[in-house]
Amino acid sequence: MNPRLQGYVPLVNFIAEVVGPNCEVVLHDLSDLEHSVVAISDNRLTDRQIGSSITDFALRVLQNRCDREQDYVTNYAGQPRDERRTFRSSTLFIKDEAGNTVGMLCVNVDITDLRAAREAMDKFLLQDRMFFLDERQKAHETYAESVGDLLENLIRETREQFSAPPESLGVAEKRRFVALLSQKGGFLLKGAVSRAASVLGVSEQTVYRYLKDSPCP
Repeated sequence: MNPRLQGYVPLVNFIAEVVGPNCEVVLHDLSDLEHSVVAISDNRLTDRQIGSSITDFALRVLQNRCDREQDYVTNYAGQPRDERRTFRSSTLFIKDEAGNTVGMLCVNVDITDLRAAREAMDKFLLQDRMFFLDERQKAHETYAESVGDLLENLIRETREQFSAPPESLGVAEKRRFVALLSQKGGFLLKGAVSRAASVLGVSEQTVYRYLKDSPCP
């Protein structure tokens, strides 16, 4: 573990116990994205454990450098793999002396029951459609059990933006596919180039060329 993260370890269970049983706290070390979880609270809302991988939200942060001008992101929507629950999530960016993000302290609060109660109340009061989470908040996060699962999730999300199968796409659309996957941080993961090449039906060299030619996010 990065020595700079040691001081945050006691905060993991402390925050979880203060907030209550519907709160999970996770500490990530970004030096190893495949096994980034170095501490997790006793209150666990996801199936993760020490040694689990990074999330798609964290990848997007790193890829798009969202952490450069802010120290944290609060109150975005998170969702576990079963998609039956909703979390209100927040992340603190832990930085070194040079301002580079070396870790993330993430707090997930399960608001499923509260949201259901509010929706029931809205129906009872005959209110028009209401949004529990701010519509302007576009950040979201899902929790994969491994880097392989995470990569497949990102590829599936990218495939859904095209009407035709990836291997049937034209050159321009394949370039766009690679660019979209890159914007999600997919190519920060080990094996992503090989997997993308397989999905698109092209060589790894072609994927590298598309990446080189694609605009920076």
